[in-house]
Amino acid sequence: MQRFTSAALSILVAFGVMLSLTTAASANPIAGGGYSSSYAGESVFTQNQVGEAGQMSAIFFNDGSQAWSPGVVGLLVCAADKVTCNVSANGTFATNWFSPTVYATVTTTVGAGQNGFFVYSFTVPAGTPTGTVTTFYGDVGLIATGAEFRPQGYFQINTVPTPVLTLTLAPTTASVAVGGTQQFTLSGAPSGSTVNWNVTGGCGAVTNNGLFAATSMNSATQPCTVTASTGGATATAAISVYGPASTLACSSTPAGIVANGGTTGGTAIARVTLKDSNGNTVSNGTNAISLTNVTPSLATVTPTGTVGATNGVATASVASTLAAGTIQISASSTGLTGCNVQITSGAPGSSAATRTTFTNSPIAADGTSTTLLRVDVIDANGNRNTSDASTVITVSRDSGAGACNVTALTTGTGSAPGASGGSATAVQGRVEFTVTSTTTPGTCTFTTTTNNASVAGSSGSLVTQITGPANKLQISSNDSPHSAAANTGSCTTVGTGDTNPSCTHIVVSVRDANGSPVTSDTGRTITATFDTNSCTGAGGGAPAVNASTTTSGGLATFAIRSAGAYSSCNITFAATGVSGVNTTAVWTPGGVTQLTCAFSPTPIVSDGSSQSTGAVTAADANGNAVSSGTFSDNFSRTSGAATSQITTSPQTTTAGVAYFIVKSQIGVSGTDTYTPSISSGTSIPASSCIVRVN
Repeated sequence: MQRFTSAALSILVAFGVMLSLTTAASANPIAGGGYSSSYAGESVFTQNQVGEAGQMSAIFFNDGSQAWSPGVVGLLVCAADKVTCNVSANGTFATNWFSPTVYATVTTTVGAGQNGFFVYSFTVPAGTPTGTVTTFYGDVGLIATGAEFRPQGYFQINTVPTPVLTLTLAPTTASVAVGGTQQFTLSGAPSGSTVNWNVTGGCGAVTNNGLFAATSMNSATQPCTVTASTGGATATAAISVYGPASTLACSSTPAGIVANGGTTGGTAIARVTLKDSNGNTVSNGTNAISLTNVTPSLATVTPTGTVGATNGVATASVASTLAAGTIQISASSTGLTGCNVQITSGAPGSSAATRTTFTNSPIAADGTSTTLLRVDVIDANGNRNTSDASTVITVSRDSGAGACNVTALTTGTGSAPGASGGSATAVQGRVEFTVTSTTTPGTCTFTTTTNNASVAGSSGSLVTQITGPANKLQISSNDSPHSAAANTGSCTTVGTGDTNPSCTHIVVSVRDANGSPVTSDTGRTITATFDTNSCTGAGGGAPAVNASTTTSGGLATFAIRSAGAYSSCNITFAATGVSGVNTTAVWTPGGVTQLTCAFSPTPIVSDGSSQSTGAVTAADANGNAVSSGTFSDNFSRTSGAATSQITTSPQTTTAGVAYFIVKSQIGVSGTDTYTPSISSGTSIPASSCIVRVN
């Protein structure tokens, strides 16, 4: 593209052009007759993609004496030598050009001393390769004869850019057992493009369609990656290849809590992770893990005892008591190195403020519904200061005199309150007043102040609303899932201190037709019915309601335990005069502790063709099938001679079960005993099963 950057350079180039005209003949005749032009400017070079339309423009100055008329003067198409013009070139790009040999003509008459504008369009044809550079050469001349005014060597360029690809692998990370596979899917690659797959790190191999096969364990210090590349772009996915579990790793979130009785800031989640010898999480691990609360005076832990891992991790909820110290939870598993979860339970800081809340809002404006106005004395981090027994709390109703009244002091020491409020000294950092609605709906606002200038006050609001008669039931809360566990230990509607890990708490509320809680509903009997399809059949048995209450303040709480493991147990709650509600609860199996087996059908006929199938199940301590993980099972006859085994050993479990078929002998009756066993790896206790032949 020609550019003049200074007057001196312009003169030099112009002189050179004139010199060339006098010393070498142009490929096209020079028009003369007062026609002359000088290059003045052009649009920027373009980078249009295949199929994309673009536009170019060139500006030439009429430095002659003859005006340029539309249809007479045009921007001629020139060859690459820049002097052979009025030719056909780049015709596949042409979009509404004046003619195959002329890009464009001026749109209006250009007089002497004026600039003429030549604008033309193009479209990059299909099939043009990436990186193709197309140059559009041209000069101004007479359209009819192709005579040039003065050769200037004008050109413009379009370059087809390399497409910017964004490749994505799914999944972006994967955890695979040694010997296992993982299918990766690549998105963002052009259709029909060749994709190069590769594995770096030596943990496996990948096929040309993205199927990764894990061959050896890696670790965090030996990263392993699957890569897919095409068109200069690359996508990667990190791989963790794990082996059999060899150790347990303990952690908690957070690592420190407050000794405040398990209220805000006083809870944590303990995690016990199955790890291989390289420190990878064993995602399909089925080892039974035993959890023990070593410091029961410092915290409650749910669950304890034998628990199962989900995706290689077992979890437990930790709630502090009022005693400070280091909470310790011991984790062990047969054949594995154990660990301890340690959580610091520190005393809250000194009192700094108050927090005012209502335990239930809104409530019904029925003159009988109640809620607790709760004021907690908190430290600078928002933790309840359970050691505070001196701060005097005063609550005052600022608005809503017609909507609610303070009716009792429930927690704290002090005299009986009045309708608009009262004062009390905190007990373990808390004061509570009972607030009762009137029959007039509205909003009650209360302000809290203290007798200590260092302890800031706060405020809270209660809404009372008109509710209709009880119309339906609704699930207010459901703390599922839990681990299936034997039917021992405490399981109550209160929930605090339950020792049965399976204990599930479901709160059912009574609502009116608009969904508002009918908080005046008390004494209503609500029943729970378990679906016979989704809540039966597990080895540990069916779930059962361990404790329940009738409604109080429009709520009824159910405590449900289950030794059986169920992935989606459907429970229906019903009561007279209102529509019912359904919810599901989940109980997960523990780790594999045994092999069980059972034949079906039995007995069979001694005709030499009747068959029975023995199902061998990898089960937890309660007899529930453990579907995670796989086992290679042997199956052999240990007594009897009435059957022969058709299915060979070993067989691999699917969803925790492996199947073996036996066939009767002709004319031989009796009882045969078969015993399963693990063909390799950790030995698991097994029970035998029998098949009878008549």
